[in-house]
Amino acid sequence: MAKVYSAGIATAYGAAKRGGYTGTYQDFCREQAGFAENAQQVAEDRAAVETLAVQFENTIVPQAITEVQQEAVTQVHNVNTTGAAQVQRVQEEGTAQVGRVQIAVAEQMDRAELAANNALTSERNAADSASAASESEANAEASKTAAAQSAAQAQETVDGAISAINTTKEAALAAVESAEDDAVQAVQTEGATQTARAKAQADAAVLSATNAAGSATTASTKAGEAADSATAAADSASDAESDKDAAEAAQAAAEAAAQSVSESAAQIAQNTEDIAGLKADQYTAYATDTASGAIASFPDGADNIPVKDLSVAIEPVQAGTGDPSPDNIRPISGWTGAEVTRTGKNLLRYPYYDSTKTGNGLTVTDNGDGTLTANGTTTATLFFNLYRNTADDCLRLKAGTYRIPAIGNTTNLSFNWYFVGGSSISTGSAERTFTLENDSDVYCFLRFEANVTFSNVVVSPMLLAAPETDLAYESYHGNTYSITFPSEAGTVYGGTLDVTKGKLTVDRAMVDAGTLQWSKDSSGTLYAPWPQKKAGSLKMTCSALATLDSSFSFSNYAGYPDNVIGGNTNATNQYFYAKATAYATAADFKTAMSGVQLCYEIKTPVIYDLTPTEVRTLLGTNNIWADCGDSTVEYRADTKLYIDKKIAALAAAMN
Repeated sequence: MAKVYSAGIATAYGAAKRGGYTGTYQDFCREQAGFAENAQQVAEDRAAVETLAVQFENTIVPQAITEVQQEAVTQVHNVNTTGAAQVQRVQEEGTAQVGRVQIAVAEQMDRAELAANNALTSERNAADSASAASESEANAEASKTAAAQSAAQAQETVDGAISAINTTKEAALAAVESAEDDAVQAVQTEGATQTARAKAQADAAVLSATNAAGSATTASTKAGEAADSATAAADSASDAESDKDAAEAAQAAAEAAAQSVSESAAQIAQNTEDIAGLKADQYTAYATDTASGAIASFPDGADNIPVKDLSVAIEPVQAGTGDPSPDNIRPISGWTGAEVTRTGKNLLRYPYYDSTKTGNGLTVTDNGDGTLTANGTTTATLFFNLYRNTADDCLRLKAGTYRIPAIGNTTNLSFNWYFVGGSSISTGSAERTFTLENDSDVYCFLRFEANVTFSNVVVSPMLLAAPETDLAYESYHGNTYSITFPSEAGTVYGGTLDVTKGKLTVDRAMVDAGTLQWSKDSSGTLYAPWPQKKAGSLKMTCSALATLDSSFSFSNYAGYPDNVIGGNTNATNQYFYAKATAYATAADFKTAMSGVQLCYEIKTPVIYDLTPTEVRTLLGTNNIWADCGDSTVEYRADTKLYIDKKIAALAAAMN
């Protein structure tokens, strides 16, 4: 067959021969035709990847996200409206839906990975052909370098896409499995009362699946970008004299890829925000109510549900009794931390000081629930100690009124209470009530009288806060939460502790009254300025002077009792005022006040961040108190008990 020459190919062939090419004209033509086929294959692979990416981003991912969101809304509705009976259904439906998402994600990952591998193979073939073709041009070496660089960039992009796909697949599977395990564990261990937790885990599964789908979209986009880079490399190699145009095209493709990644990130953020908007407070189904006081008591707490808010008004502690005076110094102490306690209706801390005890012919057995069983005949009086008169073994009670239910017969068994530094009471066959004006330490014991036979006598000691009317025995169910104040706060003499939010606000400080600059006017009033004092505040405590509870006035000086200190309610007044007639001059008073503690309200409170503390209520009666001040709690109520309480209050109001 006669040779057919193309002018362009012939020219290229001639240039190649001059450059050292040793093949025939037919060999040269076949090599050029093979290069064109490879370039065509790269273009086809690119089109396939782009089609897959569009399908994945526009159809599969939105559909998967929509299904998960819809299922999440359905699950939340079911949990809130049908309660424990629907937990199993939520688990099954959630597992099925997550499985579908898992399968869809895995399939699309595999497809995208296969397409990326094809693109990588085509790109490598294109690079090989580019190397051969470059030998036929005068600037072959430069073109070859440019093509190699483009090929390396494309390979890195494809490798990155494959890595992202694998990482995304593993993250999606891990998130799904974790969500499934958590949901199963929640149902098995906490049951119907933990529907709120199951809902939260379902929300987390939705979010994880959405993030996984978003990451898969980004990975698919990167695969498309890899195909773009591979095509750019093939174009650069196919025409060595168009290197500049190829470089510009590669730059444009990179800019487009960057824009695509930015748009994908924005879409993921929007999806996250949209899903977050579906979430609501998991406790909104519960009615809320409040209680406050030295002991915040309420009868309708929900079972194992966190209180919504708990705050404590911190106050200083003043030792001793009676009005403080120069002859009756009452030292003031503050706090470096707080202990918050939550119990059921029974306030008697358990276990007791004594456990099972044998003596004087009698065995008193601790039954493990706060009750005791007595067996035997006493040869002498036996005392069973619940608490002892020591700092670590006594029972600390808040100021308030308490009830002690009847416990036996005063002729053979009595329940004896002693108030440290005060009086004592005992109860047997009759209920007793007592009131504490201040927080107090108490100790108590059971007294088994001599020469009495006890046969399986069950004793059920109990202490109730006065609002409680149900005298049926209940074991002690108490938790104490210890909260440490930051060291930079020093000793705290007053302020507010927000337990649930983890905030300590300090609004009181201490000053030595003898360091103030005291003066005395013609009425006899002693006064001293103090710029750190809150203007107009009357809130203060002194170890040697009683606090005047009204605004101090010079004109009323004669009517004030002796040995008092106070302030003035004027909005700009930052003075302390005192009446102490034993001191002829301000200098005498200043000397006498040396070392005297004066706690006052500061003009600028200081706020410290703490770790929030979650306090969960018991079903029914709850008592919550703090050792450092009165408590105010907003709690979530059990629906039935809350309604019963409201009906009872309405009935009482109608009588």
